[in-house]
Amino acid sequence: MYRTIAAKQIMKALALTFISMILIFLGVFILTVTEKAEFIDIIFEVVSALSTVGLSRGLTAELSSSGELVVIFLMIVGRLGPLTLAYILATPYPKNVRYANANIQVG
Repeated sequence: MYRTIAAKQIMKALALTFISMILIFLGVFILTVTEKAEFIDIIFEVVSALSTVGLSRGLTAELSSSGELVVIFLMIVGRLGPLTLAYILATPYPKNVRYANANIQVG
């Protein structure tokens, strides 16, 4: 009846939490610098964009172009998933390609 959670699953959950928190902090920092809005509204917009829930406190319509780009980026990353995006960017592609040998008739 007892079950355990694999260490790999725990590491994935921690990585997802860590990446999401970094994205939230970066988004809040950038919007705080570029926009003149209340801090709670900025936090709400960033978390809403990253989690792709579609909620807003009315700040989205008042964002500058750079603020809109930040929100768009957060929406795309939130849709893909931070862990998926990190995996895509961090996975090295194998370079050991072996081509087949062929004997061809010459002449």
